[in-house]
Amino acid sequence: MLVKDVMIRDAITVTRSTNLRELLAIFTKFHTSPLLPVVDRHRVFLGAITLKDVLEPFCSIPSRMMRTAKYAIGGNFMINELQDINIPPD
Repeated sequence: MLVKDVMIRDAITVTRSTNLRELLAIFTKFHTSPLLPVVDRHRVFLGAITLKDVLEPFCSIPSRMMRTAKYAIGGNFMINELQDINIPPD
């Protein structure tokens, strides 16, 4: 058996222009693993972003949030916590 025989071909991805709200919605709605591939407009892999990458700039204790969120099961926990954080405009 080869990787091509078992890989997911229609994986959920994000782009570099995906905003924080969209990213959190993806993590919550799809109960994905805490890692999403980042692709360009041609779906070429550029890198990956993790839930920890998103939480670290805003929280001093992202590991506590991740343990509590359990990969967004019960989903609104993460969004409610992050909505209380004052994020400066771009």
